[in-house]
Amino acid sequence: MGRKSFLPILDIMNEKLKFVIVFFGLIIYNFVFVDKISFHFGLEGNTKAFSSLTLISIISAIVIAPILEESIFRWVLLKNEMIKYYLYILYSLCIILFIDVNTGVILLLFFSGGLLLLHKVKEESSLIFYVFIFFGAITFSLIHIPVISGSSLRINLIIAISAFLPIGFFLSLIRTKFGLIYSILLHCVYNVIILSVNEVVY
Repeated sequence: MGRKSFLPILDIMNEKLKFVIVFFGLIIYNFVFVDKISFHFGLEGNTKAFSSLTLISIISAIVIAPILEESIFRWVLLKNEMIKYYLYILYSLCIILFIDVNTGVILLLFFSGGLLLLHKVKEESSLIFYVFIFFGAITFSLIHIPVISGSSLRINLIIAISAFLPIGFFLSLIRTKFGLIYSILLHCVYNVIILSVNEVVY
């Protein structure tokens, strides 16, 4: 048993440590950047705390929402799986119909083009897969626009992208690296930490 026998374990630990650092970096980002943008536009930001929520709202925030959102947006994030393109085409159509036509059309074109390409080549490159994850995180962000009460669509877009794109992309990477259960658990932990810190900060 030499040093080499421990290297795979160290590599795994280092990879997980990087994700932990990024995770807490995203929490700091939420308070330093996202809330500041929201306040700038006259919105309250992500300032809800446990004491300001009903029991049902708390259960929804830390259990139901993470399970539903991870299941809807990230369970299909598997390389070479065509179903993810079909689902995100559907999400793009929802954005076109209910949120914003222009951004919805851009997403629709990307996911449709990716689907046609995968039909043709049958093998999804790592680059295309991670680009899909990025556009998927944008879709995840835009779906949250109806819960943002900005005075214009432009403001809502800015806040939605700044608030949900980073954490959406991160959770997508967690899902692809470690599995869906880990992205659900981290989503729950993220919401618990935000609500807990809000008790002190706000």
